[in-house]
Amino acid sequence: MMTGIARAALRSKCTTSLCALVQRSHGLPVRCFSTEAEQPPLDSTPPPPFLDIKHSGVTYGKLFGVRKHILKTDIINFLEGCDLTLEDVKMDYNRSFFPVSTLLQFPTRNSYDNAIRVIVKKGRLYKLDRADRSEWDQVKPYDGKTVSGDS
Repeated sequence: MMTGIARAALRSKCTTSLCALVQRSHGLPVRCFSTEAEQPPLDSTPPPPFLDIKHSGVTYGKLFGVRKHILKTDIINFLEGCDLTLEDVKMDYNRSFFPVSTLLQFPTRNSYDNAIRVIVKKGRLYKLDRADRSEWDQVKPYDGKTVSGDS
């Protein structure tokens, strides 16, 4: 059901000027309906893609689900084909020195994506999330040192 005001506006000869006034007051451009495709301006640059992800460079990940007696070599062997070294793996411990997560430094984004595929293929024993460089920098590497009860 159309209201009387809308019906009168549609019949009115000043509809286009009224629409133009409303559009100008709201900062909208005046446009006419057309069946032709709109041509982009010649001097414009294309907008950046929505998810422009660089597939090169270092990518950081956080691996959850690690157990107390896991070794860095266990993680590297589990994530075969991801180009990880011992220096690319840092264990994140809580105050009781129980591993909370493992931070991984992948050489490329493709290596990170490959690690996700390996985890899914091997039954999702672990969960891998993206991490920031700041998280990597905050975790102290122990480099195989252990806490001794004799101190």
